[in-house]
Amino acid sequence: MLSKSASEESSGASRRRMLGRWYMRVPFEIAAILILWFFVIQVRPTRGHSMLPALREGAYVFLDKVSYRFRAPDRGDVIILRDNEEPPELYCKRVIGLPKEIIEIRRGQVYINDVPLHEPYIISNTFWELPPIRIGERQVYVIGDNRGMAMVSHFQVLVAYRNIVGRLIGRGQEYPLEMNQ
Repeated sequence: MLSKSASEESSGASRRRMLGRWYMRVPFEIAAILILWFFVIQVRPTRGHSMLPALREGAYVFLDKVSYRFRAPDRGDVIILRDNEEPPELYCKRVIGLPKEIIEIRRGQVYINDVPLHEPYIISNTFWELPPIRIGERQVYVIGDNRGMAMVSHFQVLVAYRNIVGRLIGRGQEYPLEMNQ
């Protein structure tokens, strides 16, 4: 049988080993979380009404910041993009046109290479007009889902791959945003 002092020494050594593991594990876990947060997944609130009904203003979205490093965006992907202004603004839009395609909007109907695009996510349409535009390599054409808004109040544009921050992979709870933010 171990004496009381030997068992106390044993439990003290056990505590030191446990604390040593904890001190090594916690910084590693914090580093892993920070790497995931800054380089892989991010949570952002949405602003504006151009993505209604898919996203309401104030909805938090989960953003995958890695997949487009390995593959090109697909038609229908909802992305977060950065404009070229200083400081850059972030926008949430849907990819509707892909590289080397010709996009056109006639009386509200989107055409890709003269073929009508089926867009089940649109609930209201207008008579928007957009002359044919050829999408360049490493570019996509994006637009919001809320086509009931006037075209001039919509941010629709050709976006270079380098301006794509990431793609939406989920959404969280909606919270009202303060107007002065």
